[in-house]
Amino acid sequence: MSDTIKELTKQIKDQPKDASLWLALGNAYVEENRLEDAIDAFSQGIICNPFGVDCYHMRARKYLTLRKCEFSVADFAMAARLDPDNVDNFYYQGVAAYMGKMYDRAVEALLKTIELMEAQHVKETAAAVDWLWMTYTAMGKTEEADAIASTIQADTPCLPRSNSYKKRVLLYNGTIRPEDFLDRQSLKNTDRPELYLISELFGLGNYYIAKGEPEKAIPLFKEVRDIPTWHDCFHYTLACDYLKEQGL
Repeated sequence: MSDTIKELTKQIKDQPKDASLWLALGNAYVEENRLEDAIDAFSQGIICNPFGVDCYHMRARKYLTLRKCEFSVADFAMAARLDPDNVDNFYYQGVAAYMGKMYDRAVEALLKTIELMEAQHVKETAAAVDWLWMTYTAMGKTEEADAIASTIQADTPCLPRSNSYKKRVLLYNGTIRPEDFLDRQSLKNTDRPELYLISELFGLGNYYIAKGEPEKAIPLFKEVRDIPTWHDCFHYTLACDYLKEQGL
């Protein structure tokens, strides 16, 4: 147990109804990867302050990590009601809904995400567009998927951390050819090369599945599975889930 957790636990004994202390304790548990303990702490914070957004948001994030998607969507929905201008409350709600195969909900949340990002000049619409393309594709709505992918172009502004999402959307809309998509050397020069490699390997594999060529996805997803880090990221989970479904 860290000194931070010990100190916060001591403070909570004196001030058990202070939601900010429970939030801090939950975040401290997250630092130690004690996610169930973190969820319990955030829940206590919600009991103390049922209309405080932070504990809902953080609990939703941890539920998503644990793949408790319905609980995650519920908490993000509440967080979005309490703080409707926070893009993350809608973006991660959309991701959680997609991961839980609640596709109608994912569409609703991701469309709202794009609306807020554009209104707030957030240069990460490519990420939301990517998840929305995947959602429409999973629903068999090819026209809607093509239409949303067309909203991202080569000159669309994008933060560096969303570059892999942008590349994926440019793949979907035909700007980048599949054979030109992976640039492993460029990824080595980024701040998180293995994370972005996972994202791009999954994106290319998922594209092949959408185009009716699942056999091309298998080696890409196997490479994802063999990467030794970032096993808690969404695309690692999705790639491994697909391999498991195929008995691989």
